[in-house]
Formats: sequence, structure tokens, C-alpha cells
Amino acid sequence: STLFPYTTLFRSVPGKKNNGEDGTEQGAEQYKKAVAAQVNEASVLDARIRNAANQINNQLSKKYISASLVTDVQALYNRTVSLFNTVQGLNPPADMLDIQTQFLQICEYLQTRADALVKGAEAFNSGGDYMAGFNRGAAAKSAFEKAWPAFLNTCRARGINV
Repeated sequence: STLFPYTTLFRSVPGKKNNGEDGTEQGAEQYKKAVAAQVNEASVLDARIRNAANQINNQLSKKYISASLVTDVQALYNRTVSLFNTVQGLNPPADMLDIQTQFLQICEYLQTRADALVKGAEAFNSGGDYMAGFNRGAAAKSAFEKAWPAFLNTCRARGINV
């Protein structure tokens, strides 16, 4: 006969963390807030990358892209890397894994766009083949523009305030 037949052993579940970023309601709310902040950063980066691309296009006729603009675009690229790393470090609840996957892809598009601007501008200034870099960025821009509205709609439908 057992003295304590209703005693339950509590074990940690592999893969679950005790920092609130688990399947609990609290973890879901923390994730939603964290994602919303990073989506805002992605939106800012998109606007800045567009602006930088326009500035570069305007300087192509001058036969040289200013070093300060190349430096600014490199800083944008660094921000896209930081965004990707931050998003990758989020620990979504199981029912938000699809959002995490979509967002990482969007971050990769931003990163590719900024990197293509840097490499294209550097190639232009050195007399190299800059169109390959710019075309790579254009393809990433098209992919971003296709994915971004649907991603935002998915976020809103799941209660993420974006």
C-alpha cells in the first residue's frame, strides 16, 4: 500500500525554459510584446533601406557613391544582422512558431537588401560589376514586399500589436 497515492512527481520538461517564454499565457504575452517591438524595427529598417537605395540611385549618375552613404548603408546592414540575431533569440510558444519562422525569413530579406546595397555601391565605386549586387537586392525587395503584408496580417490575427 502506498502512503501518498496522489503525489505527483514534478519534472522539468525538456526544451521548456522557466523564464516565462514557454507555453503559458504569460510566455505568450511576453513573446507578443517582444515580436511587436522587433516588427517595428523591421519596418524602420525597410524604410531606411528604401531611402538608401534611392540615394544610391541618385548618385549613380555622378559616377561615384559617397563614402558617407556607403558607411550609412553598412550601419544599416549591421542593424539588420542585429535584428535577425534578436529575433532568432526569441523563444516563441509552440502556437507561434510559424510567426517566428516567417519573421526570420523577413529579417533575411532585409539583411540581403542592405548587404546588396553595400556590395553594389562598393563594386560601383571600384569599377566592378555592381548590377549583380543590386539585382540580388531587388529580388530580396520583391520577396519582402510579397511576404510583409501577409506577415503583418498574421501577427494582427494572433493578437500581436503591429
